[in-house]
Amino acid sequence: FQRDVVSDVAYLRVQGPPSPPSNLTATPLNETSIKLTWSVPPGVLDEELISYLVEVRNESGGLIVLSETDGTEYTFSMDNPDPCDLYSFTVTPLLELMDSEEAMVTLTVLYSVSL
Repeated sequence: FQRDVVSDVAYLRVQGPPSPPSNLTATPLNETSIKLTWSVPPGVLDEELISYLVEVRNESGGLIVLSETDGTEYTFSMDNPDPCDLYSFTVTPLLELMDSEEAMVTLTVLYSVSL
């Protein structure tokens, strides 16, 4: 009795949640605009990255802006910002190969408006 053996090799990439974007900075452009910049999360491949979700909240947690952007920068403008309020900017990478809960790894920077 002779048995033919057929084999093949499969590679599996085990991946957990992505790292958050790195080097998130908020740079004031003028009294009402702030430019956010960040770097692609370490270990994330270009073909996995769909876009970034940018969230801006005020100190009490109220959502001011929720926007999606393809690049690694975003300009936020606001009429009459309150100089006594503290704003948080959160950037979340949205990845193609993961379900939405696993992809929700964020980086937040806090910024106070100075007039």
